[in-house]
Amino acid sequence: MLMRPSILLSLVLLSQVLRTECRPANTDEERSPHRPILQAGLPANRTAVVGRISTNQYGSINHTHQLDVVAMAPQWAHPEKMEKKLHAVPARKTVKFRCQASGNPNPTVKWYKNGREFKRDHRIRGFKVLDHVWTIIMESLVLSDKGNYTCVVENQYGSINHTYQLDVMEHCPHRPFLQAGLPANRTAVVGSDVEFECKVFSDPQPHIQWLKHIEVNGSRVGSDGLPYVRVLKTAGLNTTNKEMEILHLRNVSFDDAGEYTCLAGNSIGISHRSAWLTIVEAMAPQWAHPEKMETKLHAVPASKTVKFLCRASGNPNPTLKWYKNGREFKRDHRIRGFKVRDHVWTIIMESVVPSDKGNYTCVVENQYGSINHTYQLDVVERSPHRPILQAGLPANRTAVVGSDVEFECKVFSVPQPHIQWLKHIEVNGRRVGSDGLPYVRVLKHSGVNSSDAQVLALYNVTEEESGEYICKVSNYIGEANQSAWLTVTRYEPTAWLSTFTLARKEPDCISNDDGSSPLHKAAEQSHEEVCVLLMECCAALCSQANNRLLLPFQLAPQGDLQELLKLPR
Repeated sequence: MLMRPSILLSLVLLSQVLRTECRPANTDEERSPHRPILQAGLPANRTAVVGRISTNQYGSINHTHQLDVVAMAPQWAHPEKMEKKLHAVPARKTVKFRCQASGNPNPTVKWYKNGREFKRDHRIRGFKVLDHVWTIIMESLVLSDKGNYTCVVENQYGSINHTYQLDVMEHCPHRPFLQAGLPANRTAVVGSDVEFECKVFSDPQPHIQWLKHIEVNGSRVGSDGLPYVRVLKTAGLNTTNKEMEILHLRNVSFDDAGEYTCLAGNSIGISHRSAWLTIVEAMAPQWAHPEKMETKLHAVPASKTVKFLCRASGNPNPTLKWYKNGREFKRDHRIRGFKVRDHVWTIIMESVVPSDKGNYTCVVENQYGSINHTYQLDVVERSPHRPILQAGLPANRTAVVGSDVEFECKVFSVPQPHIQWLKHIEVNGRRVGSDGLPYVRVLKHSGVNSSDAQVLALYNVTEEESGEYICKVSNYIGEANQSAWLTVTRYEPTAWLSTFTLARKEPDCISNDDGSSPLHKAAEQSHEEVCVLLMECCAALCSQANNRLLLPFQLAPQGDLQELLKLPR
């Protein structure tokens, strides 16, 4: 059989790589404490990594080779489930269309209705797209939902599409129904503009009104029990439902505060929903806790985390921006980025480095004013050292089959460390090779684009994932590692309470005034009553911990209950 020279050369090189990576370390190399093997379980759209670690007294080197997975144009995963193209569905029901596909890299899916891209605002009740199952879901169908729905699945190597036809069958007329959550409560500043929105679905055509609840002679309700209202807006000959679904209030004052109602009716019935408008005085920004901002100079060791707080209040709510040395501070200005938590008015920078030194200014403003505050950050450098791992991490874990597990490894290192997560495995029934080194699988390692390498997440665990996991960290100074065990069980462990601590002095639940015991009386009735009384007694006795004795907490057979309940004096 003839073979093209390029293919033959590729196979020879590949076999040489595998042969090189699987042979024992040379005698002139200091062997790694872990035996590398092929990284398992990679998704089809990633690059497989074959590697090993070489270590000497100056540090460790990770040798890797990449094997690219073959690209693939999209193709349907279950074409037999897509054969039904016409779907006739009663109005107000739910319809699901599915277009599951595969490809490498993972393809994207877009949905079109009658040839136009289908967006949520094209439908009054919107729709859901479940990307992980390639499905679009439309609830409470109406006649306007009829049409052709096309999914287009594509990546850079190809594109496929499939069209479903939807027919919505009419149903009997019904009273209007209004979208939940609308209109929504609003808070506004004096002099500002406000909008209330009310989404209405009705068959037949509805009549829409906007009302405001008012007081007459100090009362909100008349003698007939009906509320007093003022009609603010009503449908006319030239108004559309879209126009009627919005109520505009201009230049609001304190008199505009109160309850507003959207009322929709047709020949079948009426529906209504209400919302409240709260009016507040305009207020320029002001610091909420100025005493917490008195420390302006912050000297922080390198690799630590720093937080700057600029909490403020104002009406309307002010906005917050951060500046470094007079220029707006953006995430791409810092190699590790930063976090801004707007709800607590805080900026957070992790693992600070000398280049983070500078003046950080927060500017808080609304249309009524602006305030600012400046913090000075000084980063104190440290001498290089091998990585240090926080004691007790990662911690042993016990989990149930199907649950998710996280291991955490806190690392402090100068310079920047390389982090790996390994799992001890067996090869041919052995955990250790002939060279005395354990077999391991590389589960995760830090790289240029990796995030949060200090956490290993395992999803939907199985019993096979039980075992020892290692966090291994290295830099050019040295390395450190710590391990933890994962135990995966099939069922939730049930903790049975075997003993209770009781006080020698009997409380009322053990002895009545006449000397009789309610537990003895309960024993004559049923096991269940004894169980309830024992729980109540134990709660009472836990606070009387003097001169303790132990009482077994278990239900004896019916004939032995009297003996069980003879408590010592």
